[in-house]
Amino acid sequence: LYSSSLADTGKVNVADRTNLDKLMAEMKFQSSDWSTPEKTAKLGQAANAQIISRGKIMKLGSTYYLSASFIDIKTAVVIASAKIKGEYISGFINNFNDFSRELVDNITWHKGGKGPGGGTIFYIEGNKALEFSEILGSGAVGEAYWGCRDYSGGGYNDWYLPTVEELKLIYSIYQWGHSGTETYWSSERGPDPAIATSIAVVYHLSSIVYTWSILEEDNLKSYYYRAIRSFNPNTVEHP
Repeated sequence: LYSSSLADTGKVNVADRTNLDKLMAEMKFQSSDWSTPEKTAKLGQAANAQIISRGKIMKLGSTYYLSASFIDIKTAVVIASAKIKGEYISGFINNFNDFSRELVDNITWHKGGKGPGGGTIFYIEGNKALEFSEILGSGAVGEAYWGCRDYSGGGYNDWYLPTVEELKLIYSIYQWGHSGTETYWSSERGPDPAIATSIAVVYHLSSIVYTWSILEEDNLKSYYYRAIRSFNPNTVEHP
């Protein structure tokens, strides 16, 4: 009934329970494992899901309580929760639709989740949130600047080339890349007039980030670039 009511909201697609049960058996997933967000997140990843829901029914005195939560697969963070109470378990049946709709409507923007522009949210504080795109390409600094300015992920045209500190913040939370190093253009100019732009160099394996300044004649070298944008998580409605 709960799965059906979630699907009836039209805002989520519910995975096939038969396949989920098969995965649970293969992973030797125990009933007690539902209480561990990290283990439920691993199960969700194996099921190729974005969110996993877990819940329970409790009785306190003469009152029954039904609670459920949504857990983000990537971060194991609880992103929404809801609960109802009643004198009889059978009374929950008539409230499942409202309960599931409340749960879905409570999904909020969160670090590690997808932003309104389709990027990954890497910063949220107060009325400011930042999201970053996938690698848009590689090229000279001019290509990086205009490549970010011309990017329109999610239909937004306010994307821009990040600063060195923004690149460091992204990497400190989400260590992208492969083996070896990856170099990204930043939007900052070096302090010396003969130096054009600072570059963030990411060491993926050793988890070290440092910057260097590029000489004017080296501006045509090819480095990666990503775009970022900011939004107000309190005014932009979560889809």
